[in-house]
Amino acid sequence: MEKYGYKHICPGDIFRNKIRKQTTLGKKIQNIVEKGEYVDKKIVCNLISRKLKKILKQNKYFILDGFPRAKVSFEFLHKFFKEHNLTKDICFLQLLSDDKVCVKRILERLVCPTCFKVYNRGSAKSKHQKKCNNCETNLVTRKADTKKIAKKRLEYFHSVIEPLINLARNFYEVKIIKTECSLNKLKEKYEKLAI
Repeated sequence: MEKYGYKHICPGDIFRNKIRKQTTLGKKIQNIVEKGEYVDKKIVCNLISRKLKKILKQNKYFILDGFPRAKVSFEFLHKFFKEHNLTKDICFLQLLSDDKVCVKRILERLVCPTCFKVYNRGSAKSKHQKKCNNCETNLVTRKADTKKIAKKRLEYFHSVIEPLINLARNFYEVKIIKTECSLNKLKEKYEKLAI
């Protein structure tokens, strides 16, 4: 994002922002995400559509993070890309890790409730103990970052999201990055895709 000017769209960040502002939608979403469940697909697609249209008007590149997570969301996204003549410019990226590593990373995750920057007690520590490097807000653990919810999300990933990656291969280039390496090595692998 910083080096190449990409815009970052993450449904989770959008939700957390609405929760923090305590909007009507934010209050509704808060109950859902604290249980580790997923927000209604129509709501997510609507929010993503608005964000994408705004970025396209600015003539910017974008990274969609954590979306789509259901077949109906993929179909919405594919239709959106076709309508905006983007299908040849899109690449799907799968960050691949062993399930045990994923659970460990989730349990070690800390987030800034103000700017949403994500840290990890094991692999991506804050420079300032338990404070955000950007805004010095105290870091917190998300309520949904429990072992039980992590396992539930992995089951969902394997049964619903993984098949979407195979579906995406029918229309788009799909690249895989194995993430069981140092953060610096991971950044190198990821950055090569932007060039």
